[in-house]
Amino acid sequence: MPFDTTRFEPLVEELLSALESSLSYRILVLIIGRPGSGKTTISQYLEDQLNERYRRNDNKLVPFSSDYFNLQHLDFTKEFEAARPLPIDLEEAETQINHDIDNPDFPSIPYNDSTTLKIIGRGLLSTLINVKTESAVSIHHPIPPFAKHISMDGFHLPRSVLGHMTNSQNMFLRRGFPDSFDSDLVVKLVQLLTDICYDTTVTAAGHQANLANALWMFDSLPGSPSISIPDFDHRLKDPTPDASIIAPSTRVIILEGNYLMLNQGRWAEISEIVRRNKQNNVLVWKVVPANKDEVRERTAKRHVTAGICNTLDEGYQRYDANDKLNGDLIDDSSNNEYIDKFIVN
Repeated sequence: MPFDTTRFEPLVEELLSALESSLSYRILVLIIGRPGSGKTTISQYLEDQLNERYRRNDNKLVPFSSDYFNLQHLDFTKEFEAARPLPIDLEEAETQINHDIDNPDFPSIPYNDSTTLKIIGRGLLSTLINVKTESAVSIHHPIPPFAKHISMDGFHLPRSVLGHMTNSQNMFLRRGFPDSFDSDLVVKLVQLLTDICYDTTVTAAGHQANLANALWMFDSLPGSPSISIPDFDHRLKDPTPDASIIAPSTRVIILEGNYLMLNQGRWAEISEIVRRNKQNNVLVWKVVPANKDEVRERTAKRHVTAGICNTLDEGYQRYDANDKLNGDLIDDSSNNEYIDKFIVN
């Protein structure tokens, strides 16, 4: 049964209220939940509705002014003291990664120069995070989205990497469980997103602008980063690099994923990042299914549509042997104390 997305309209109002009262230019929303619970559908709905409301607000682009916000330039050299100089030495990086390829907590490798930061993990260039600071970035062509929905699914380890692991057969069978992701890159992404939420602090004039109508954007944010991350192509069954771009002036960032509040391994660092940056700039919402049988049906059909399974029966079997286990882990081992809202779906 398709979702009645209109019942999520109060969530749009809640995000706008959070933006109105925010102490910075941006807010970040983390949305977690079991596979098939509806995270992606809800996240996409929020993005679409916020952007539609912005368009109906006559695309109000405001020239950047420090009268509204105090821009604090992110210093990547200080942020990543162990960063190697660009360009990336792929041969050196691949040797290091292959030596530790079975380590689910593999520490990602940052490379940078004065304007660019590139972070690679076990997925090499497939799961690369690419951060670029541009001076007075023009966003008139095209106008970026007011809200941007991104997913941690792009950090699935590519099949080429899974095939080189010691227990490659199990990695393929359980693909989608925590160890099959470039987990440290997801942690780094959450840290970057919280950093860019705090790189513009509100002034009294900015607070009044938000209260009057939060549906506006700067036409540029000098020095603020553009971040590109991978997405996941279900047809190719692998991540696609640089497929999702977070523009410098976007005001609402929605990141959805299964393990964003997991209390195990490198994932547990995300909860600590959220704890340090809570206030009203970072929200955590969890989607809770009202009917797990519907989740099973939905996920099985998705596996068939994506070509992972040939029949619906195979889809059910994969759900029972993999997705259900992952969902139970999310429900049993997430840091619920940092969750602001439970969305029953």
